[in-house]
Amino acid sequence: MQAYLPDGRFWAEEGCRFYPHIALLPAFEKFFFVFNGHLELVANIITAGATMADFKYAPLVTTYSSFALQTIPVFLIVWMHRSLGIRGWLLPILVLIIVGLPQSPEVWANTANLQFHFSLLAALIAVLPVRTGIGKHAFRLLLLLSGLSGIPANFVAPAFLYLAANNGDRERWIQFSILAATSLLQLAIIATHGFDTGDRSLTANPLLYWLPVISQQVVGPLLGPDIGEPFALILRDALAQRSGAIFLGIICSIPFFYIVRREINAGTDTSRTAVICAALLSVLGTAAALGDKTELISTTFSGRYFFASNVLLTVYALSRFNRNIFYLGAVLMLLISSMHNVDQYLGGPDWRTEYERAQDARSKTVNIWPYGWEMPNFALGPTPSDARSPCRSGRPASAPSGAFQPK
Repeated sequence: MQAYLPDGRFWAEEGCRFYPHIALLPAFEKFFFVFNGHLELVANIITAGATMADFKYAPLVTTYSSFALQTIPVFLIVWMHRSLGIRGWLLPILVLIIVGLPQSPEVWANTANLQFHFSLLAALIAVLPVRTGIGKHAFRLLLLLSGLSGIPANFVAPAFLYLAANNGDRERWIQFSILAATSLLQLAIIATHGFDTGDRSLTANPLLYWLPVISQQVVGPLLGPDIGEPFALILRDALAQRSGAIFLGIICSIPFFYIVRREINAGTDTSRTAVICAALLSVLGTAAALGDKTELISTTFSGRYFFASNVLLTVYALSRFNRNIFYLGAVLMLLISSMHNVDQYLGGPDWRTEYERAQDARSKTVNIWPYGWEMPNFALGPTPSDARSPCRSGRPASAPSGAFQPK
């Protein structure tokens, strides 16, 4: 993190899509920029604020504003850990695991991936008990912002419907209504923009929903991205019906089979809701993912789609930590893997260095995070072509071997 704490950074589409488009829009329209067919309201507001600062300091606005908002779900977990069944002494372990998940570096401290933190926030509101007084209204507002800040938070609407129908609680019906309304609004925006949602495609192949989940939620978190990737590549062979790969997939699925059996036999409302939300975010996130679904069968690429569900499963495992050897082993493996993964936060070019280099060379582009991405140099003055410039420049020679480069 030392590479971007002093000066901030732009991350991938945040720099090459959000910032150039929003900078060129009239003041009021900046807040309603539509990216890949949907609205990300909070990301738009932060980026609009960044466009009003000097370009040299704009990344400070996006980086620290995003980081502040992304700590809300973590704060909520820490604040209400007793309601989640987590003992206080486990909280430092929980935070370390969240930071060290293979999917975490891609989604932290940038507006482009705020939507995945909002999906986690929406899921936590479903898992936590209904609040009263100001807490009730705060949860409603957070749900509204979550549903308007990308598609993923709306995936957990069925969980709120389940809670409302099961418990008959008026507040749960209100919470469901909020996400139902934001879901309809996002669908309307998608339809208005001709269903142009980027490089997305649906598939009916069940293997392309099963294999990404076990790669990203079992192999990656427990073994780490480097050790886990060879196993993920083996799992891809299951698409060709190779028996060895299918057998490995079944072995890797045992944790999910165990959790489902456990929840059917002895689950609580809290634990079952956590599992339901994690399943919704994983399966629907896979369905809505950009690009080739095969690339999701990995421990190093496209992890953002599984960040929220992995945090939920970590919370679930820690809530069961002292009751079962299975969860004890899972938590210990997560902890060891996470301690090894934290160095992934250091994988990108220094903003000040790249900014000054671009100005000295009068370059039309500036290198941004992660390695291989670039954005228009707005210090030279914005032009309409900046919003159409390519995002990738190819991996530069300065990128260290093994540098973090998500897709």
